[in-house]
Amino acid sequence: MYCVIVPNFVIETLPFHPIDVRLQSMAETALEQLLDKIASSSET
Repeated sequence: MYCVIVPNFVIETLPFHPIDVRLQSMAETALEQLLDKIASSSET
């Protein structure tokens, strides 16, 4: 299982562990790119 977080301003300072990817906004990356990144990390 992989954890991707996109915290809002209310919870951004809370500790999130363990996480695989932390984004400031979903606009940072396309969903397809995010899925590719997750898939490639599972191959290592």
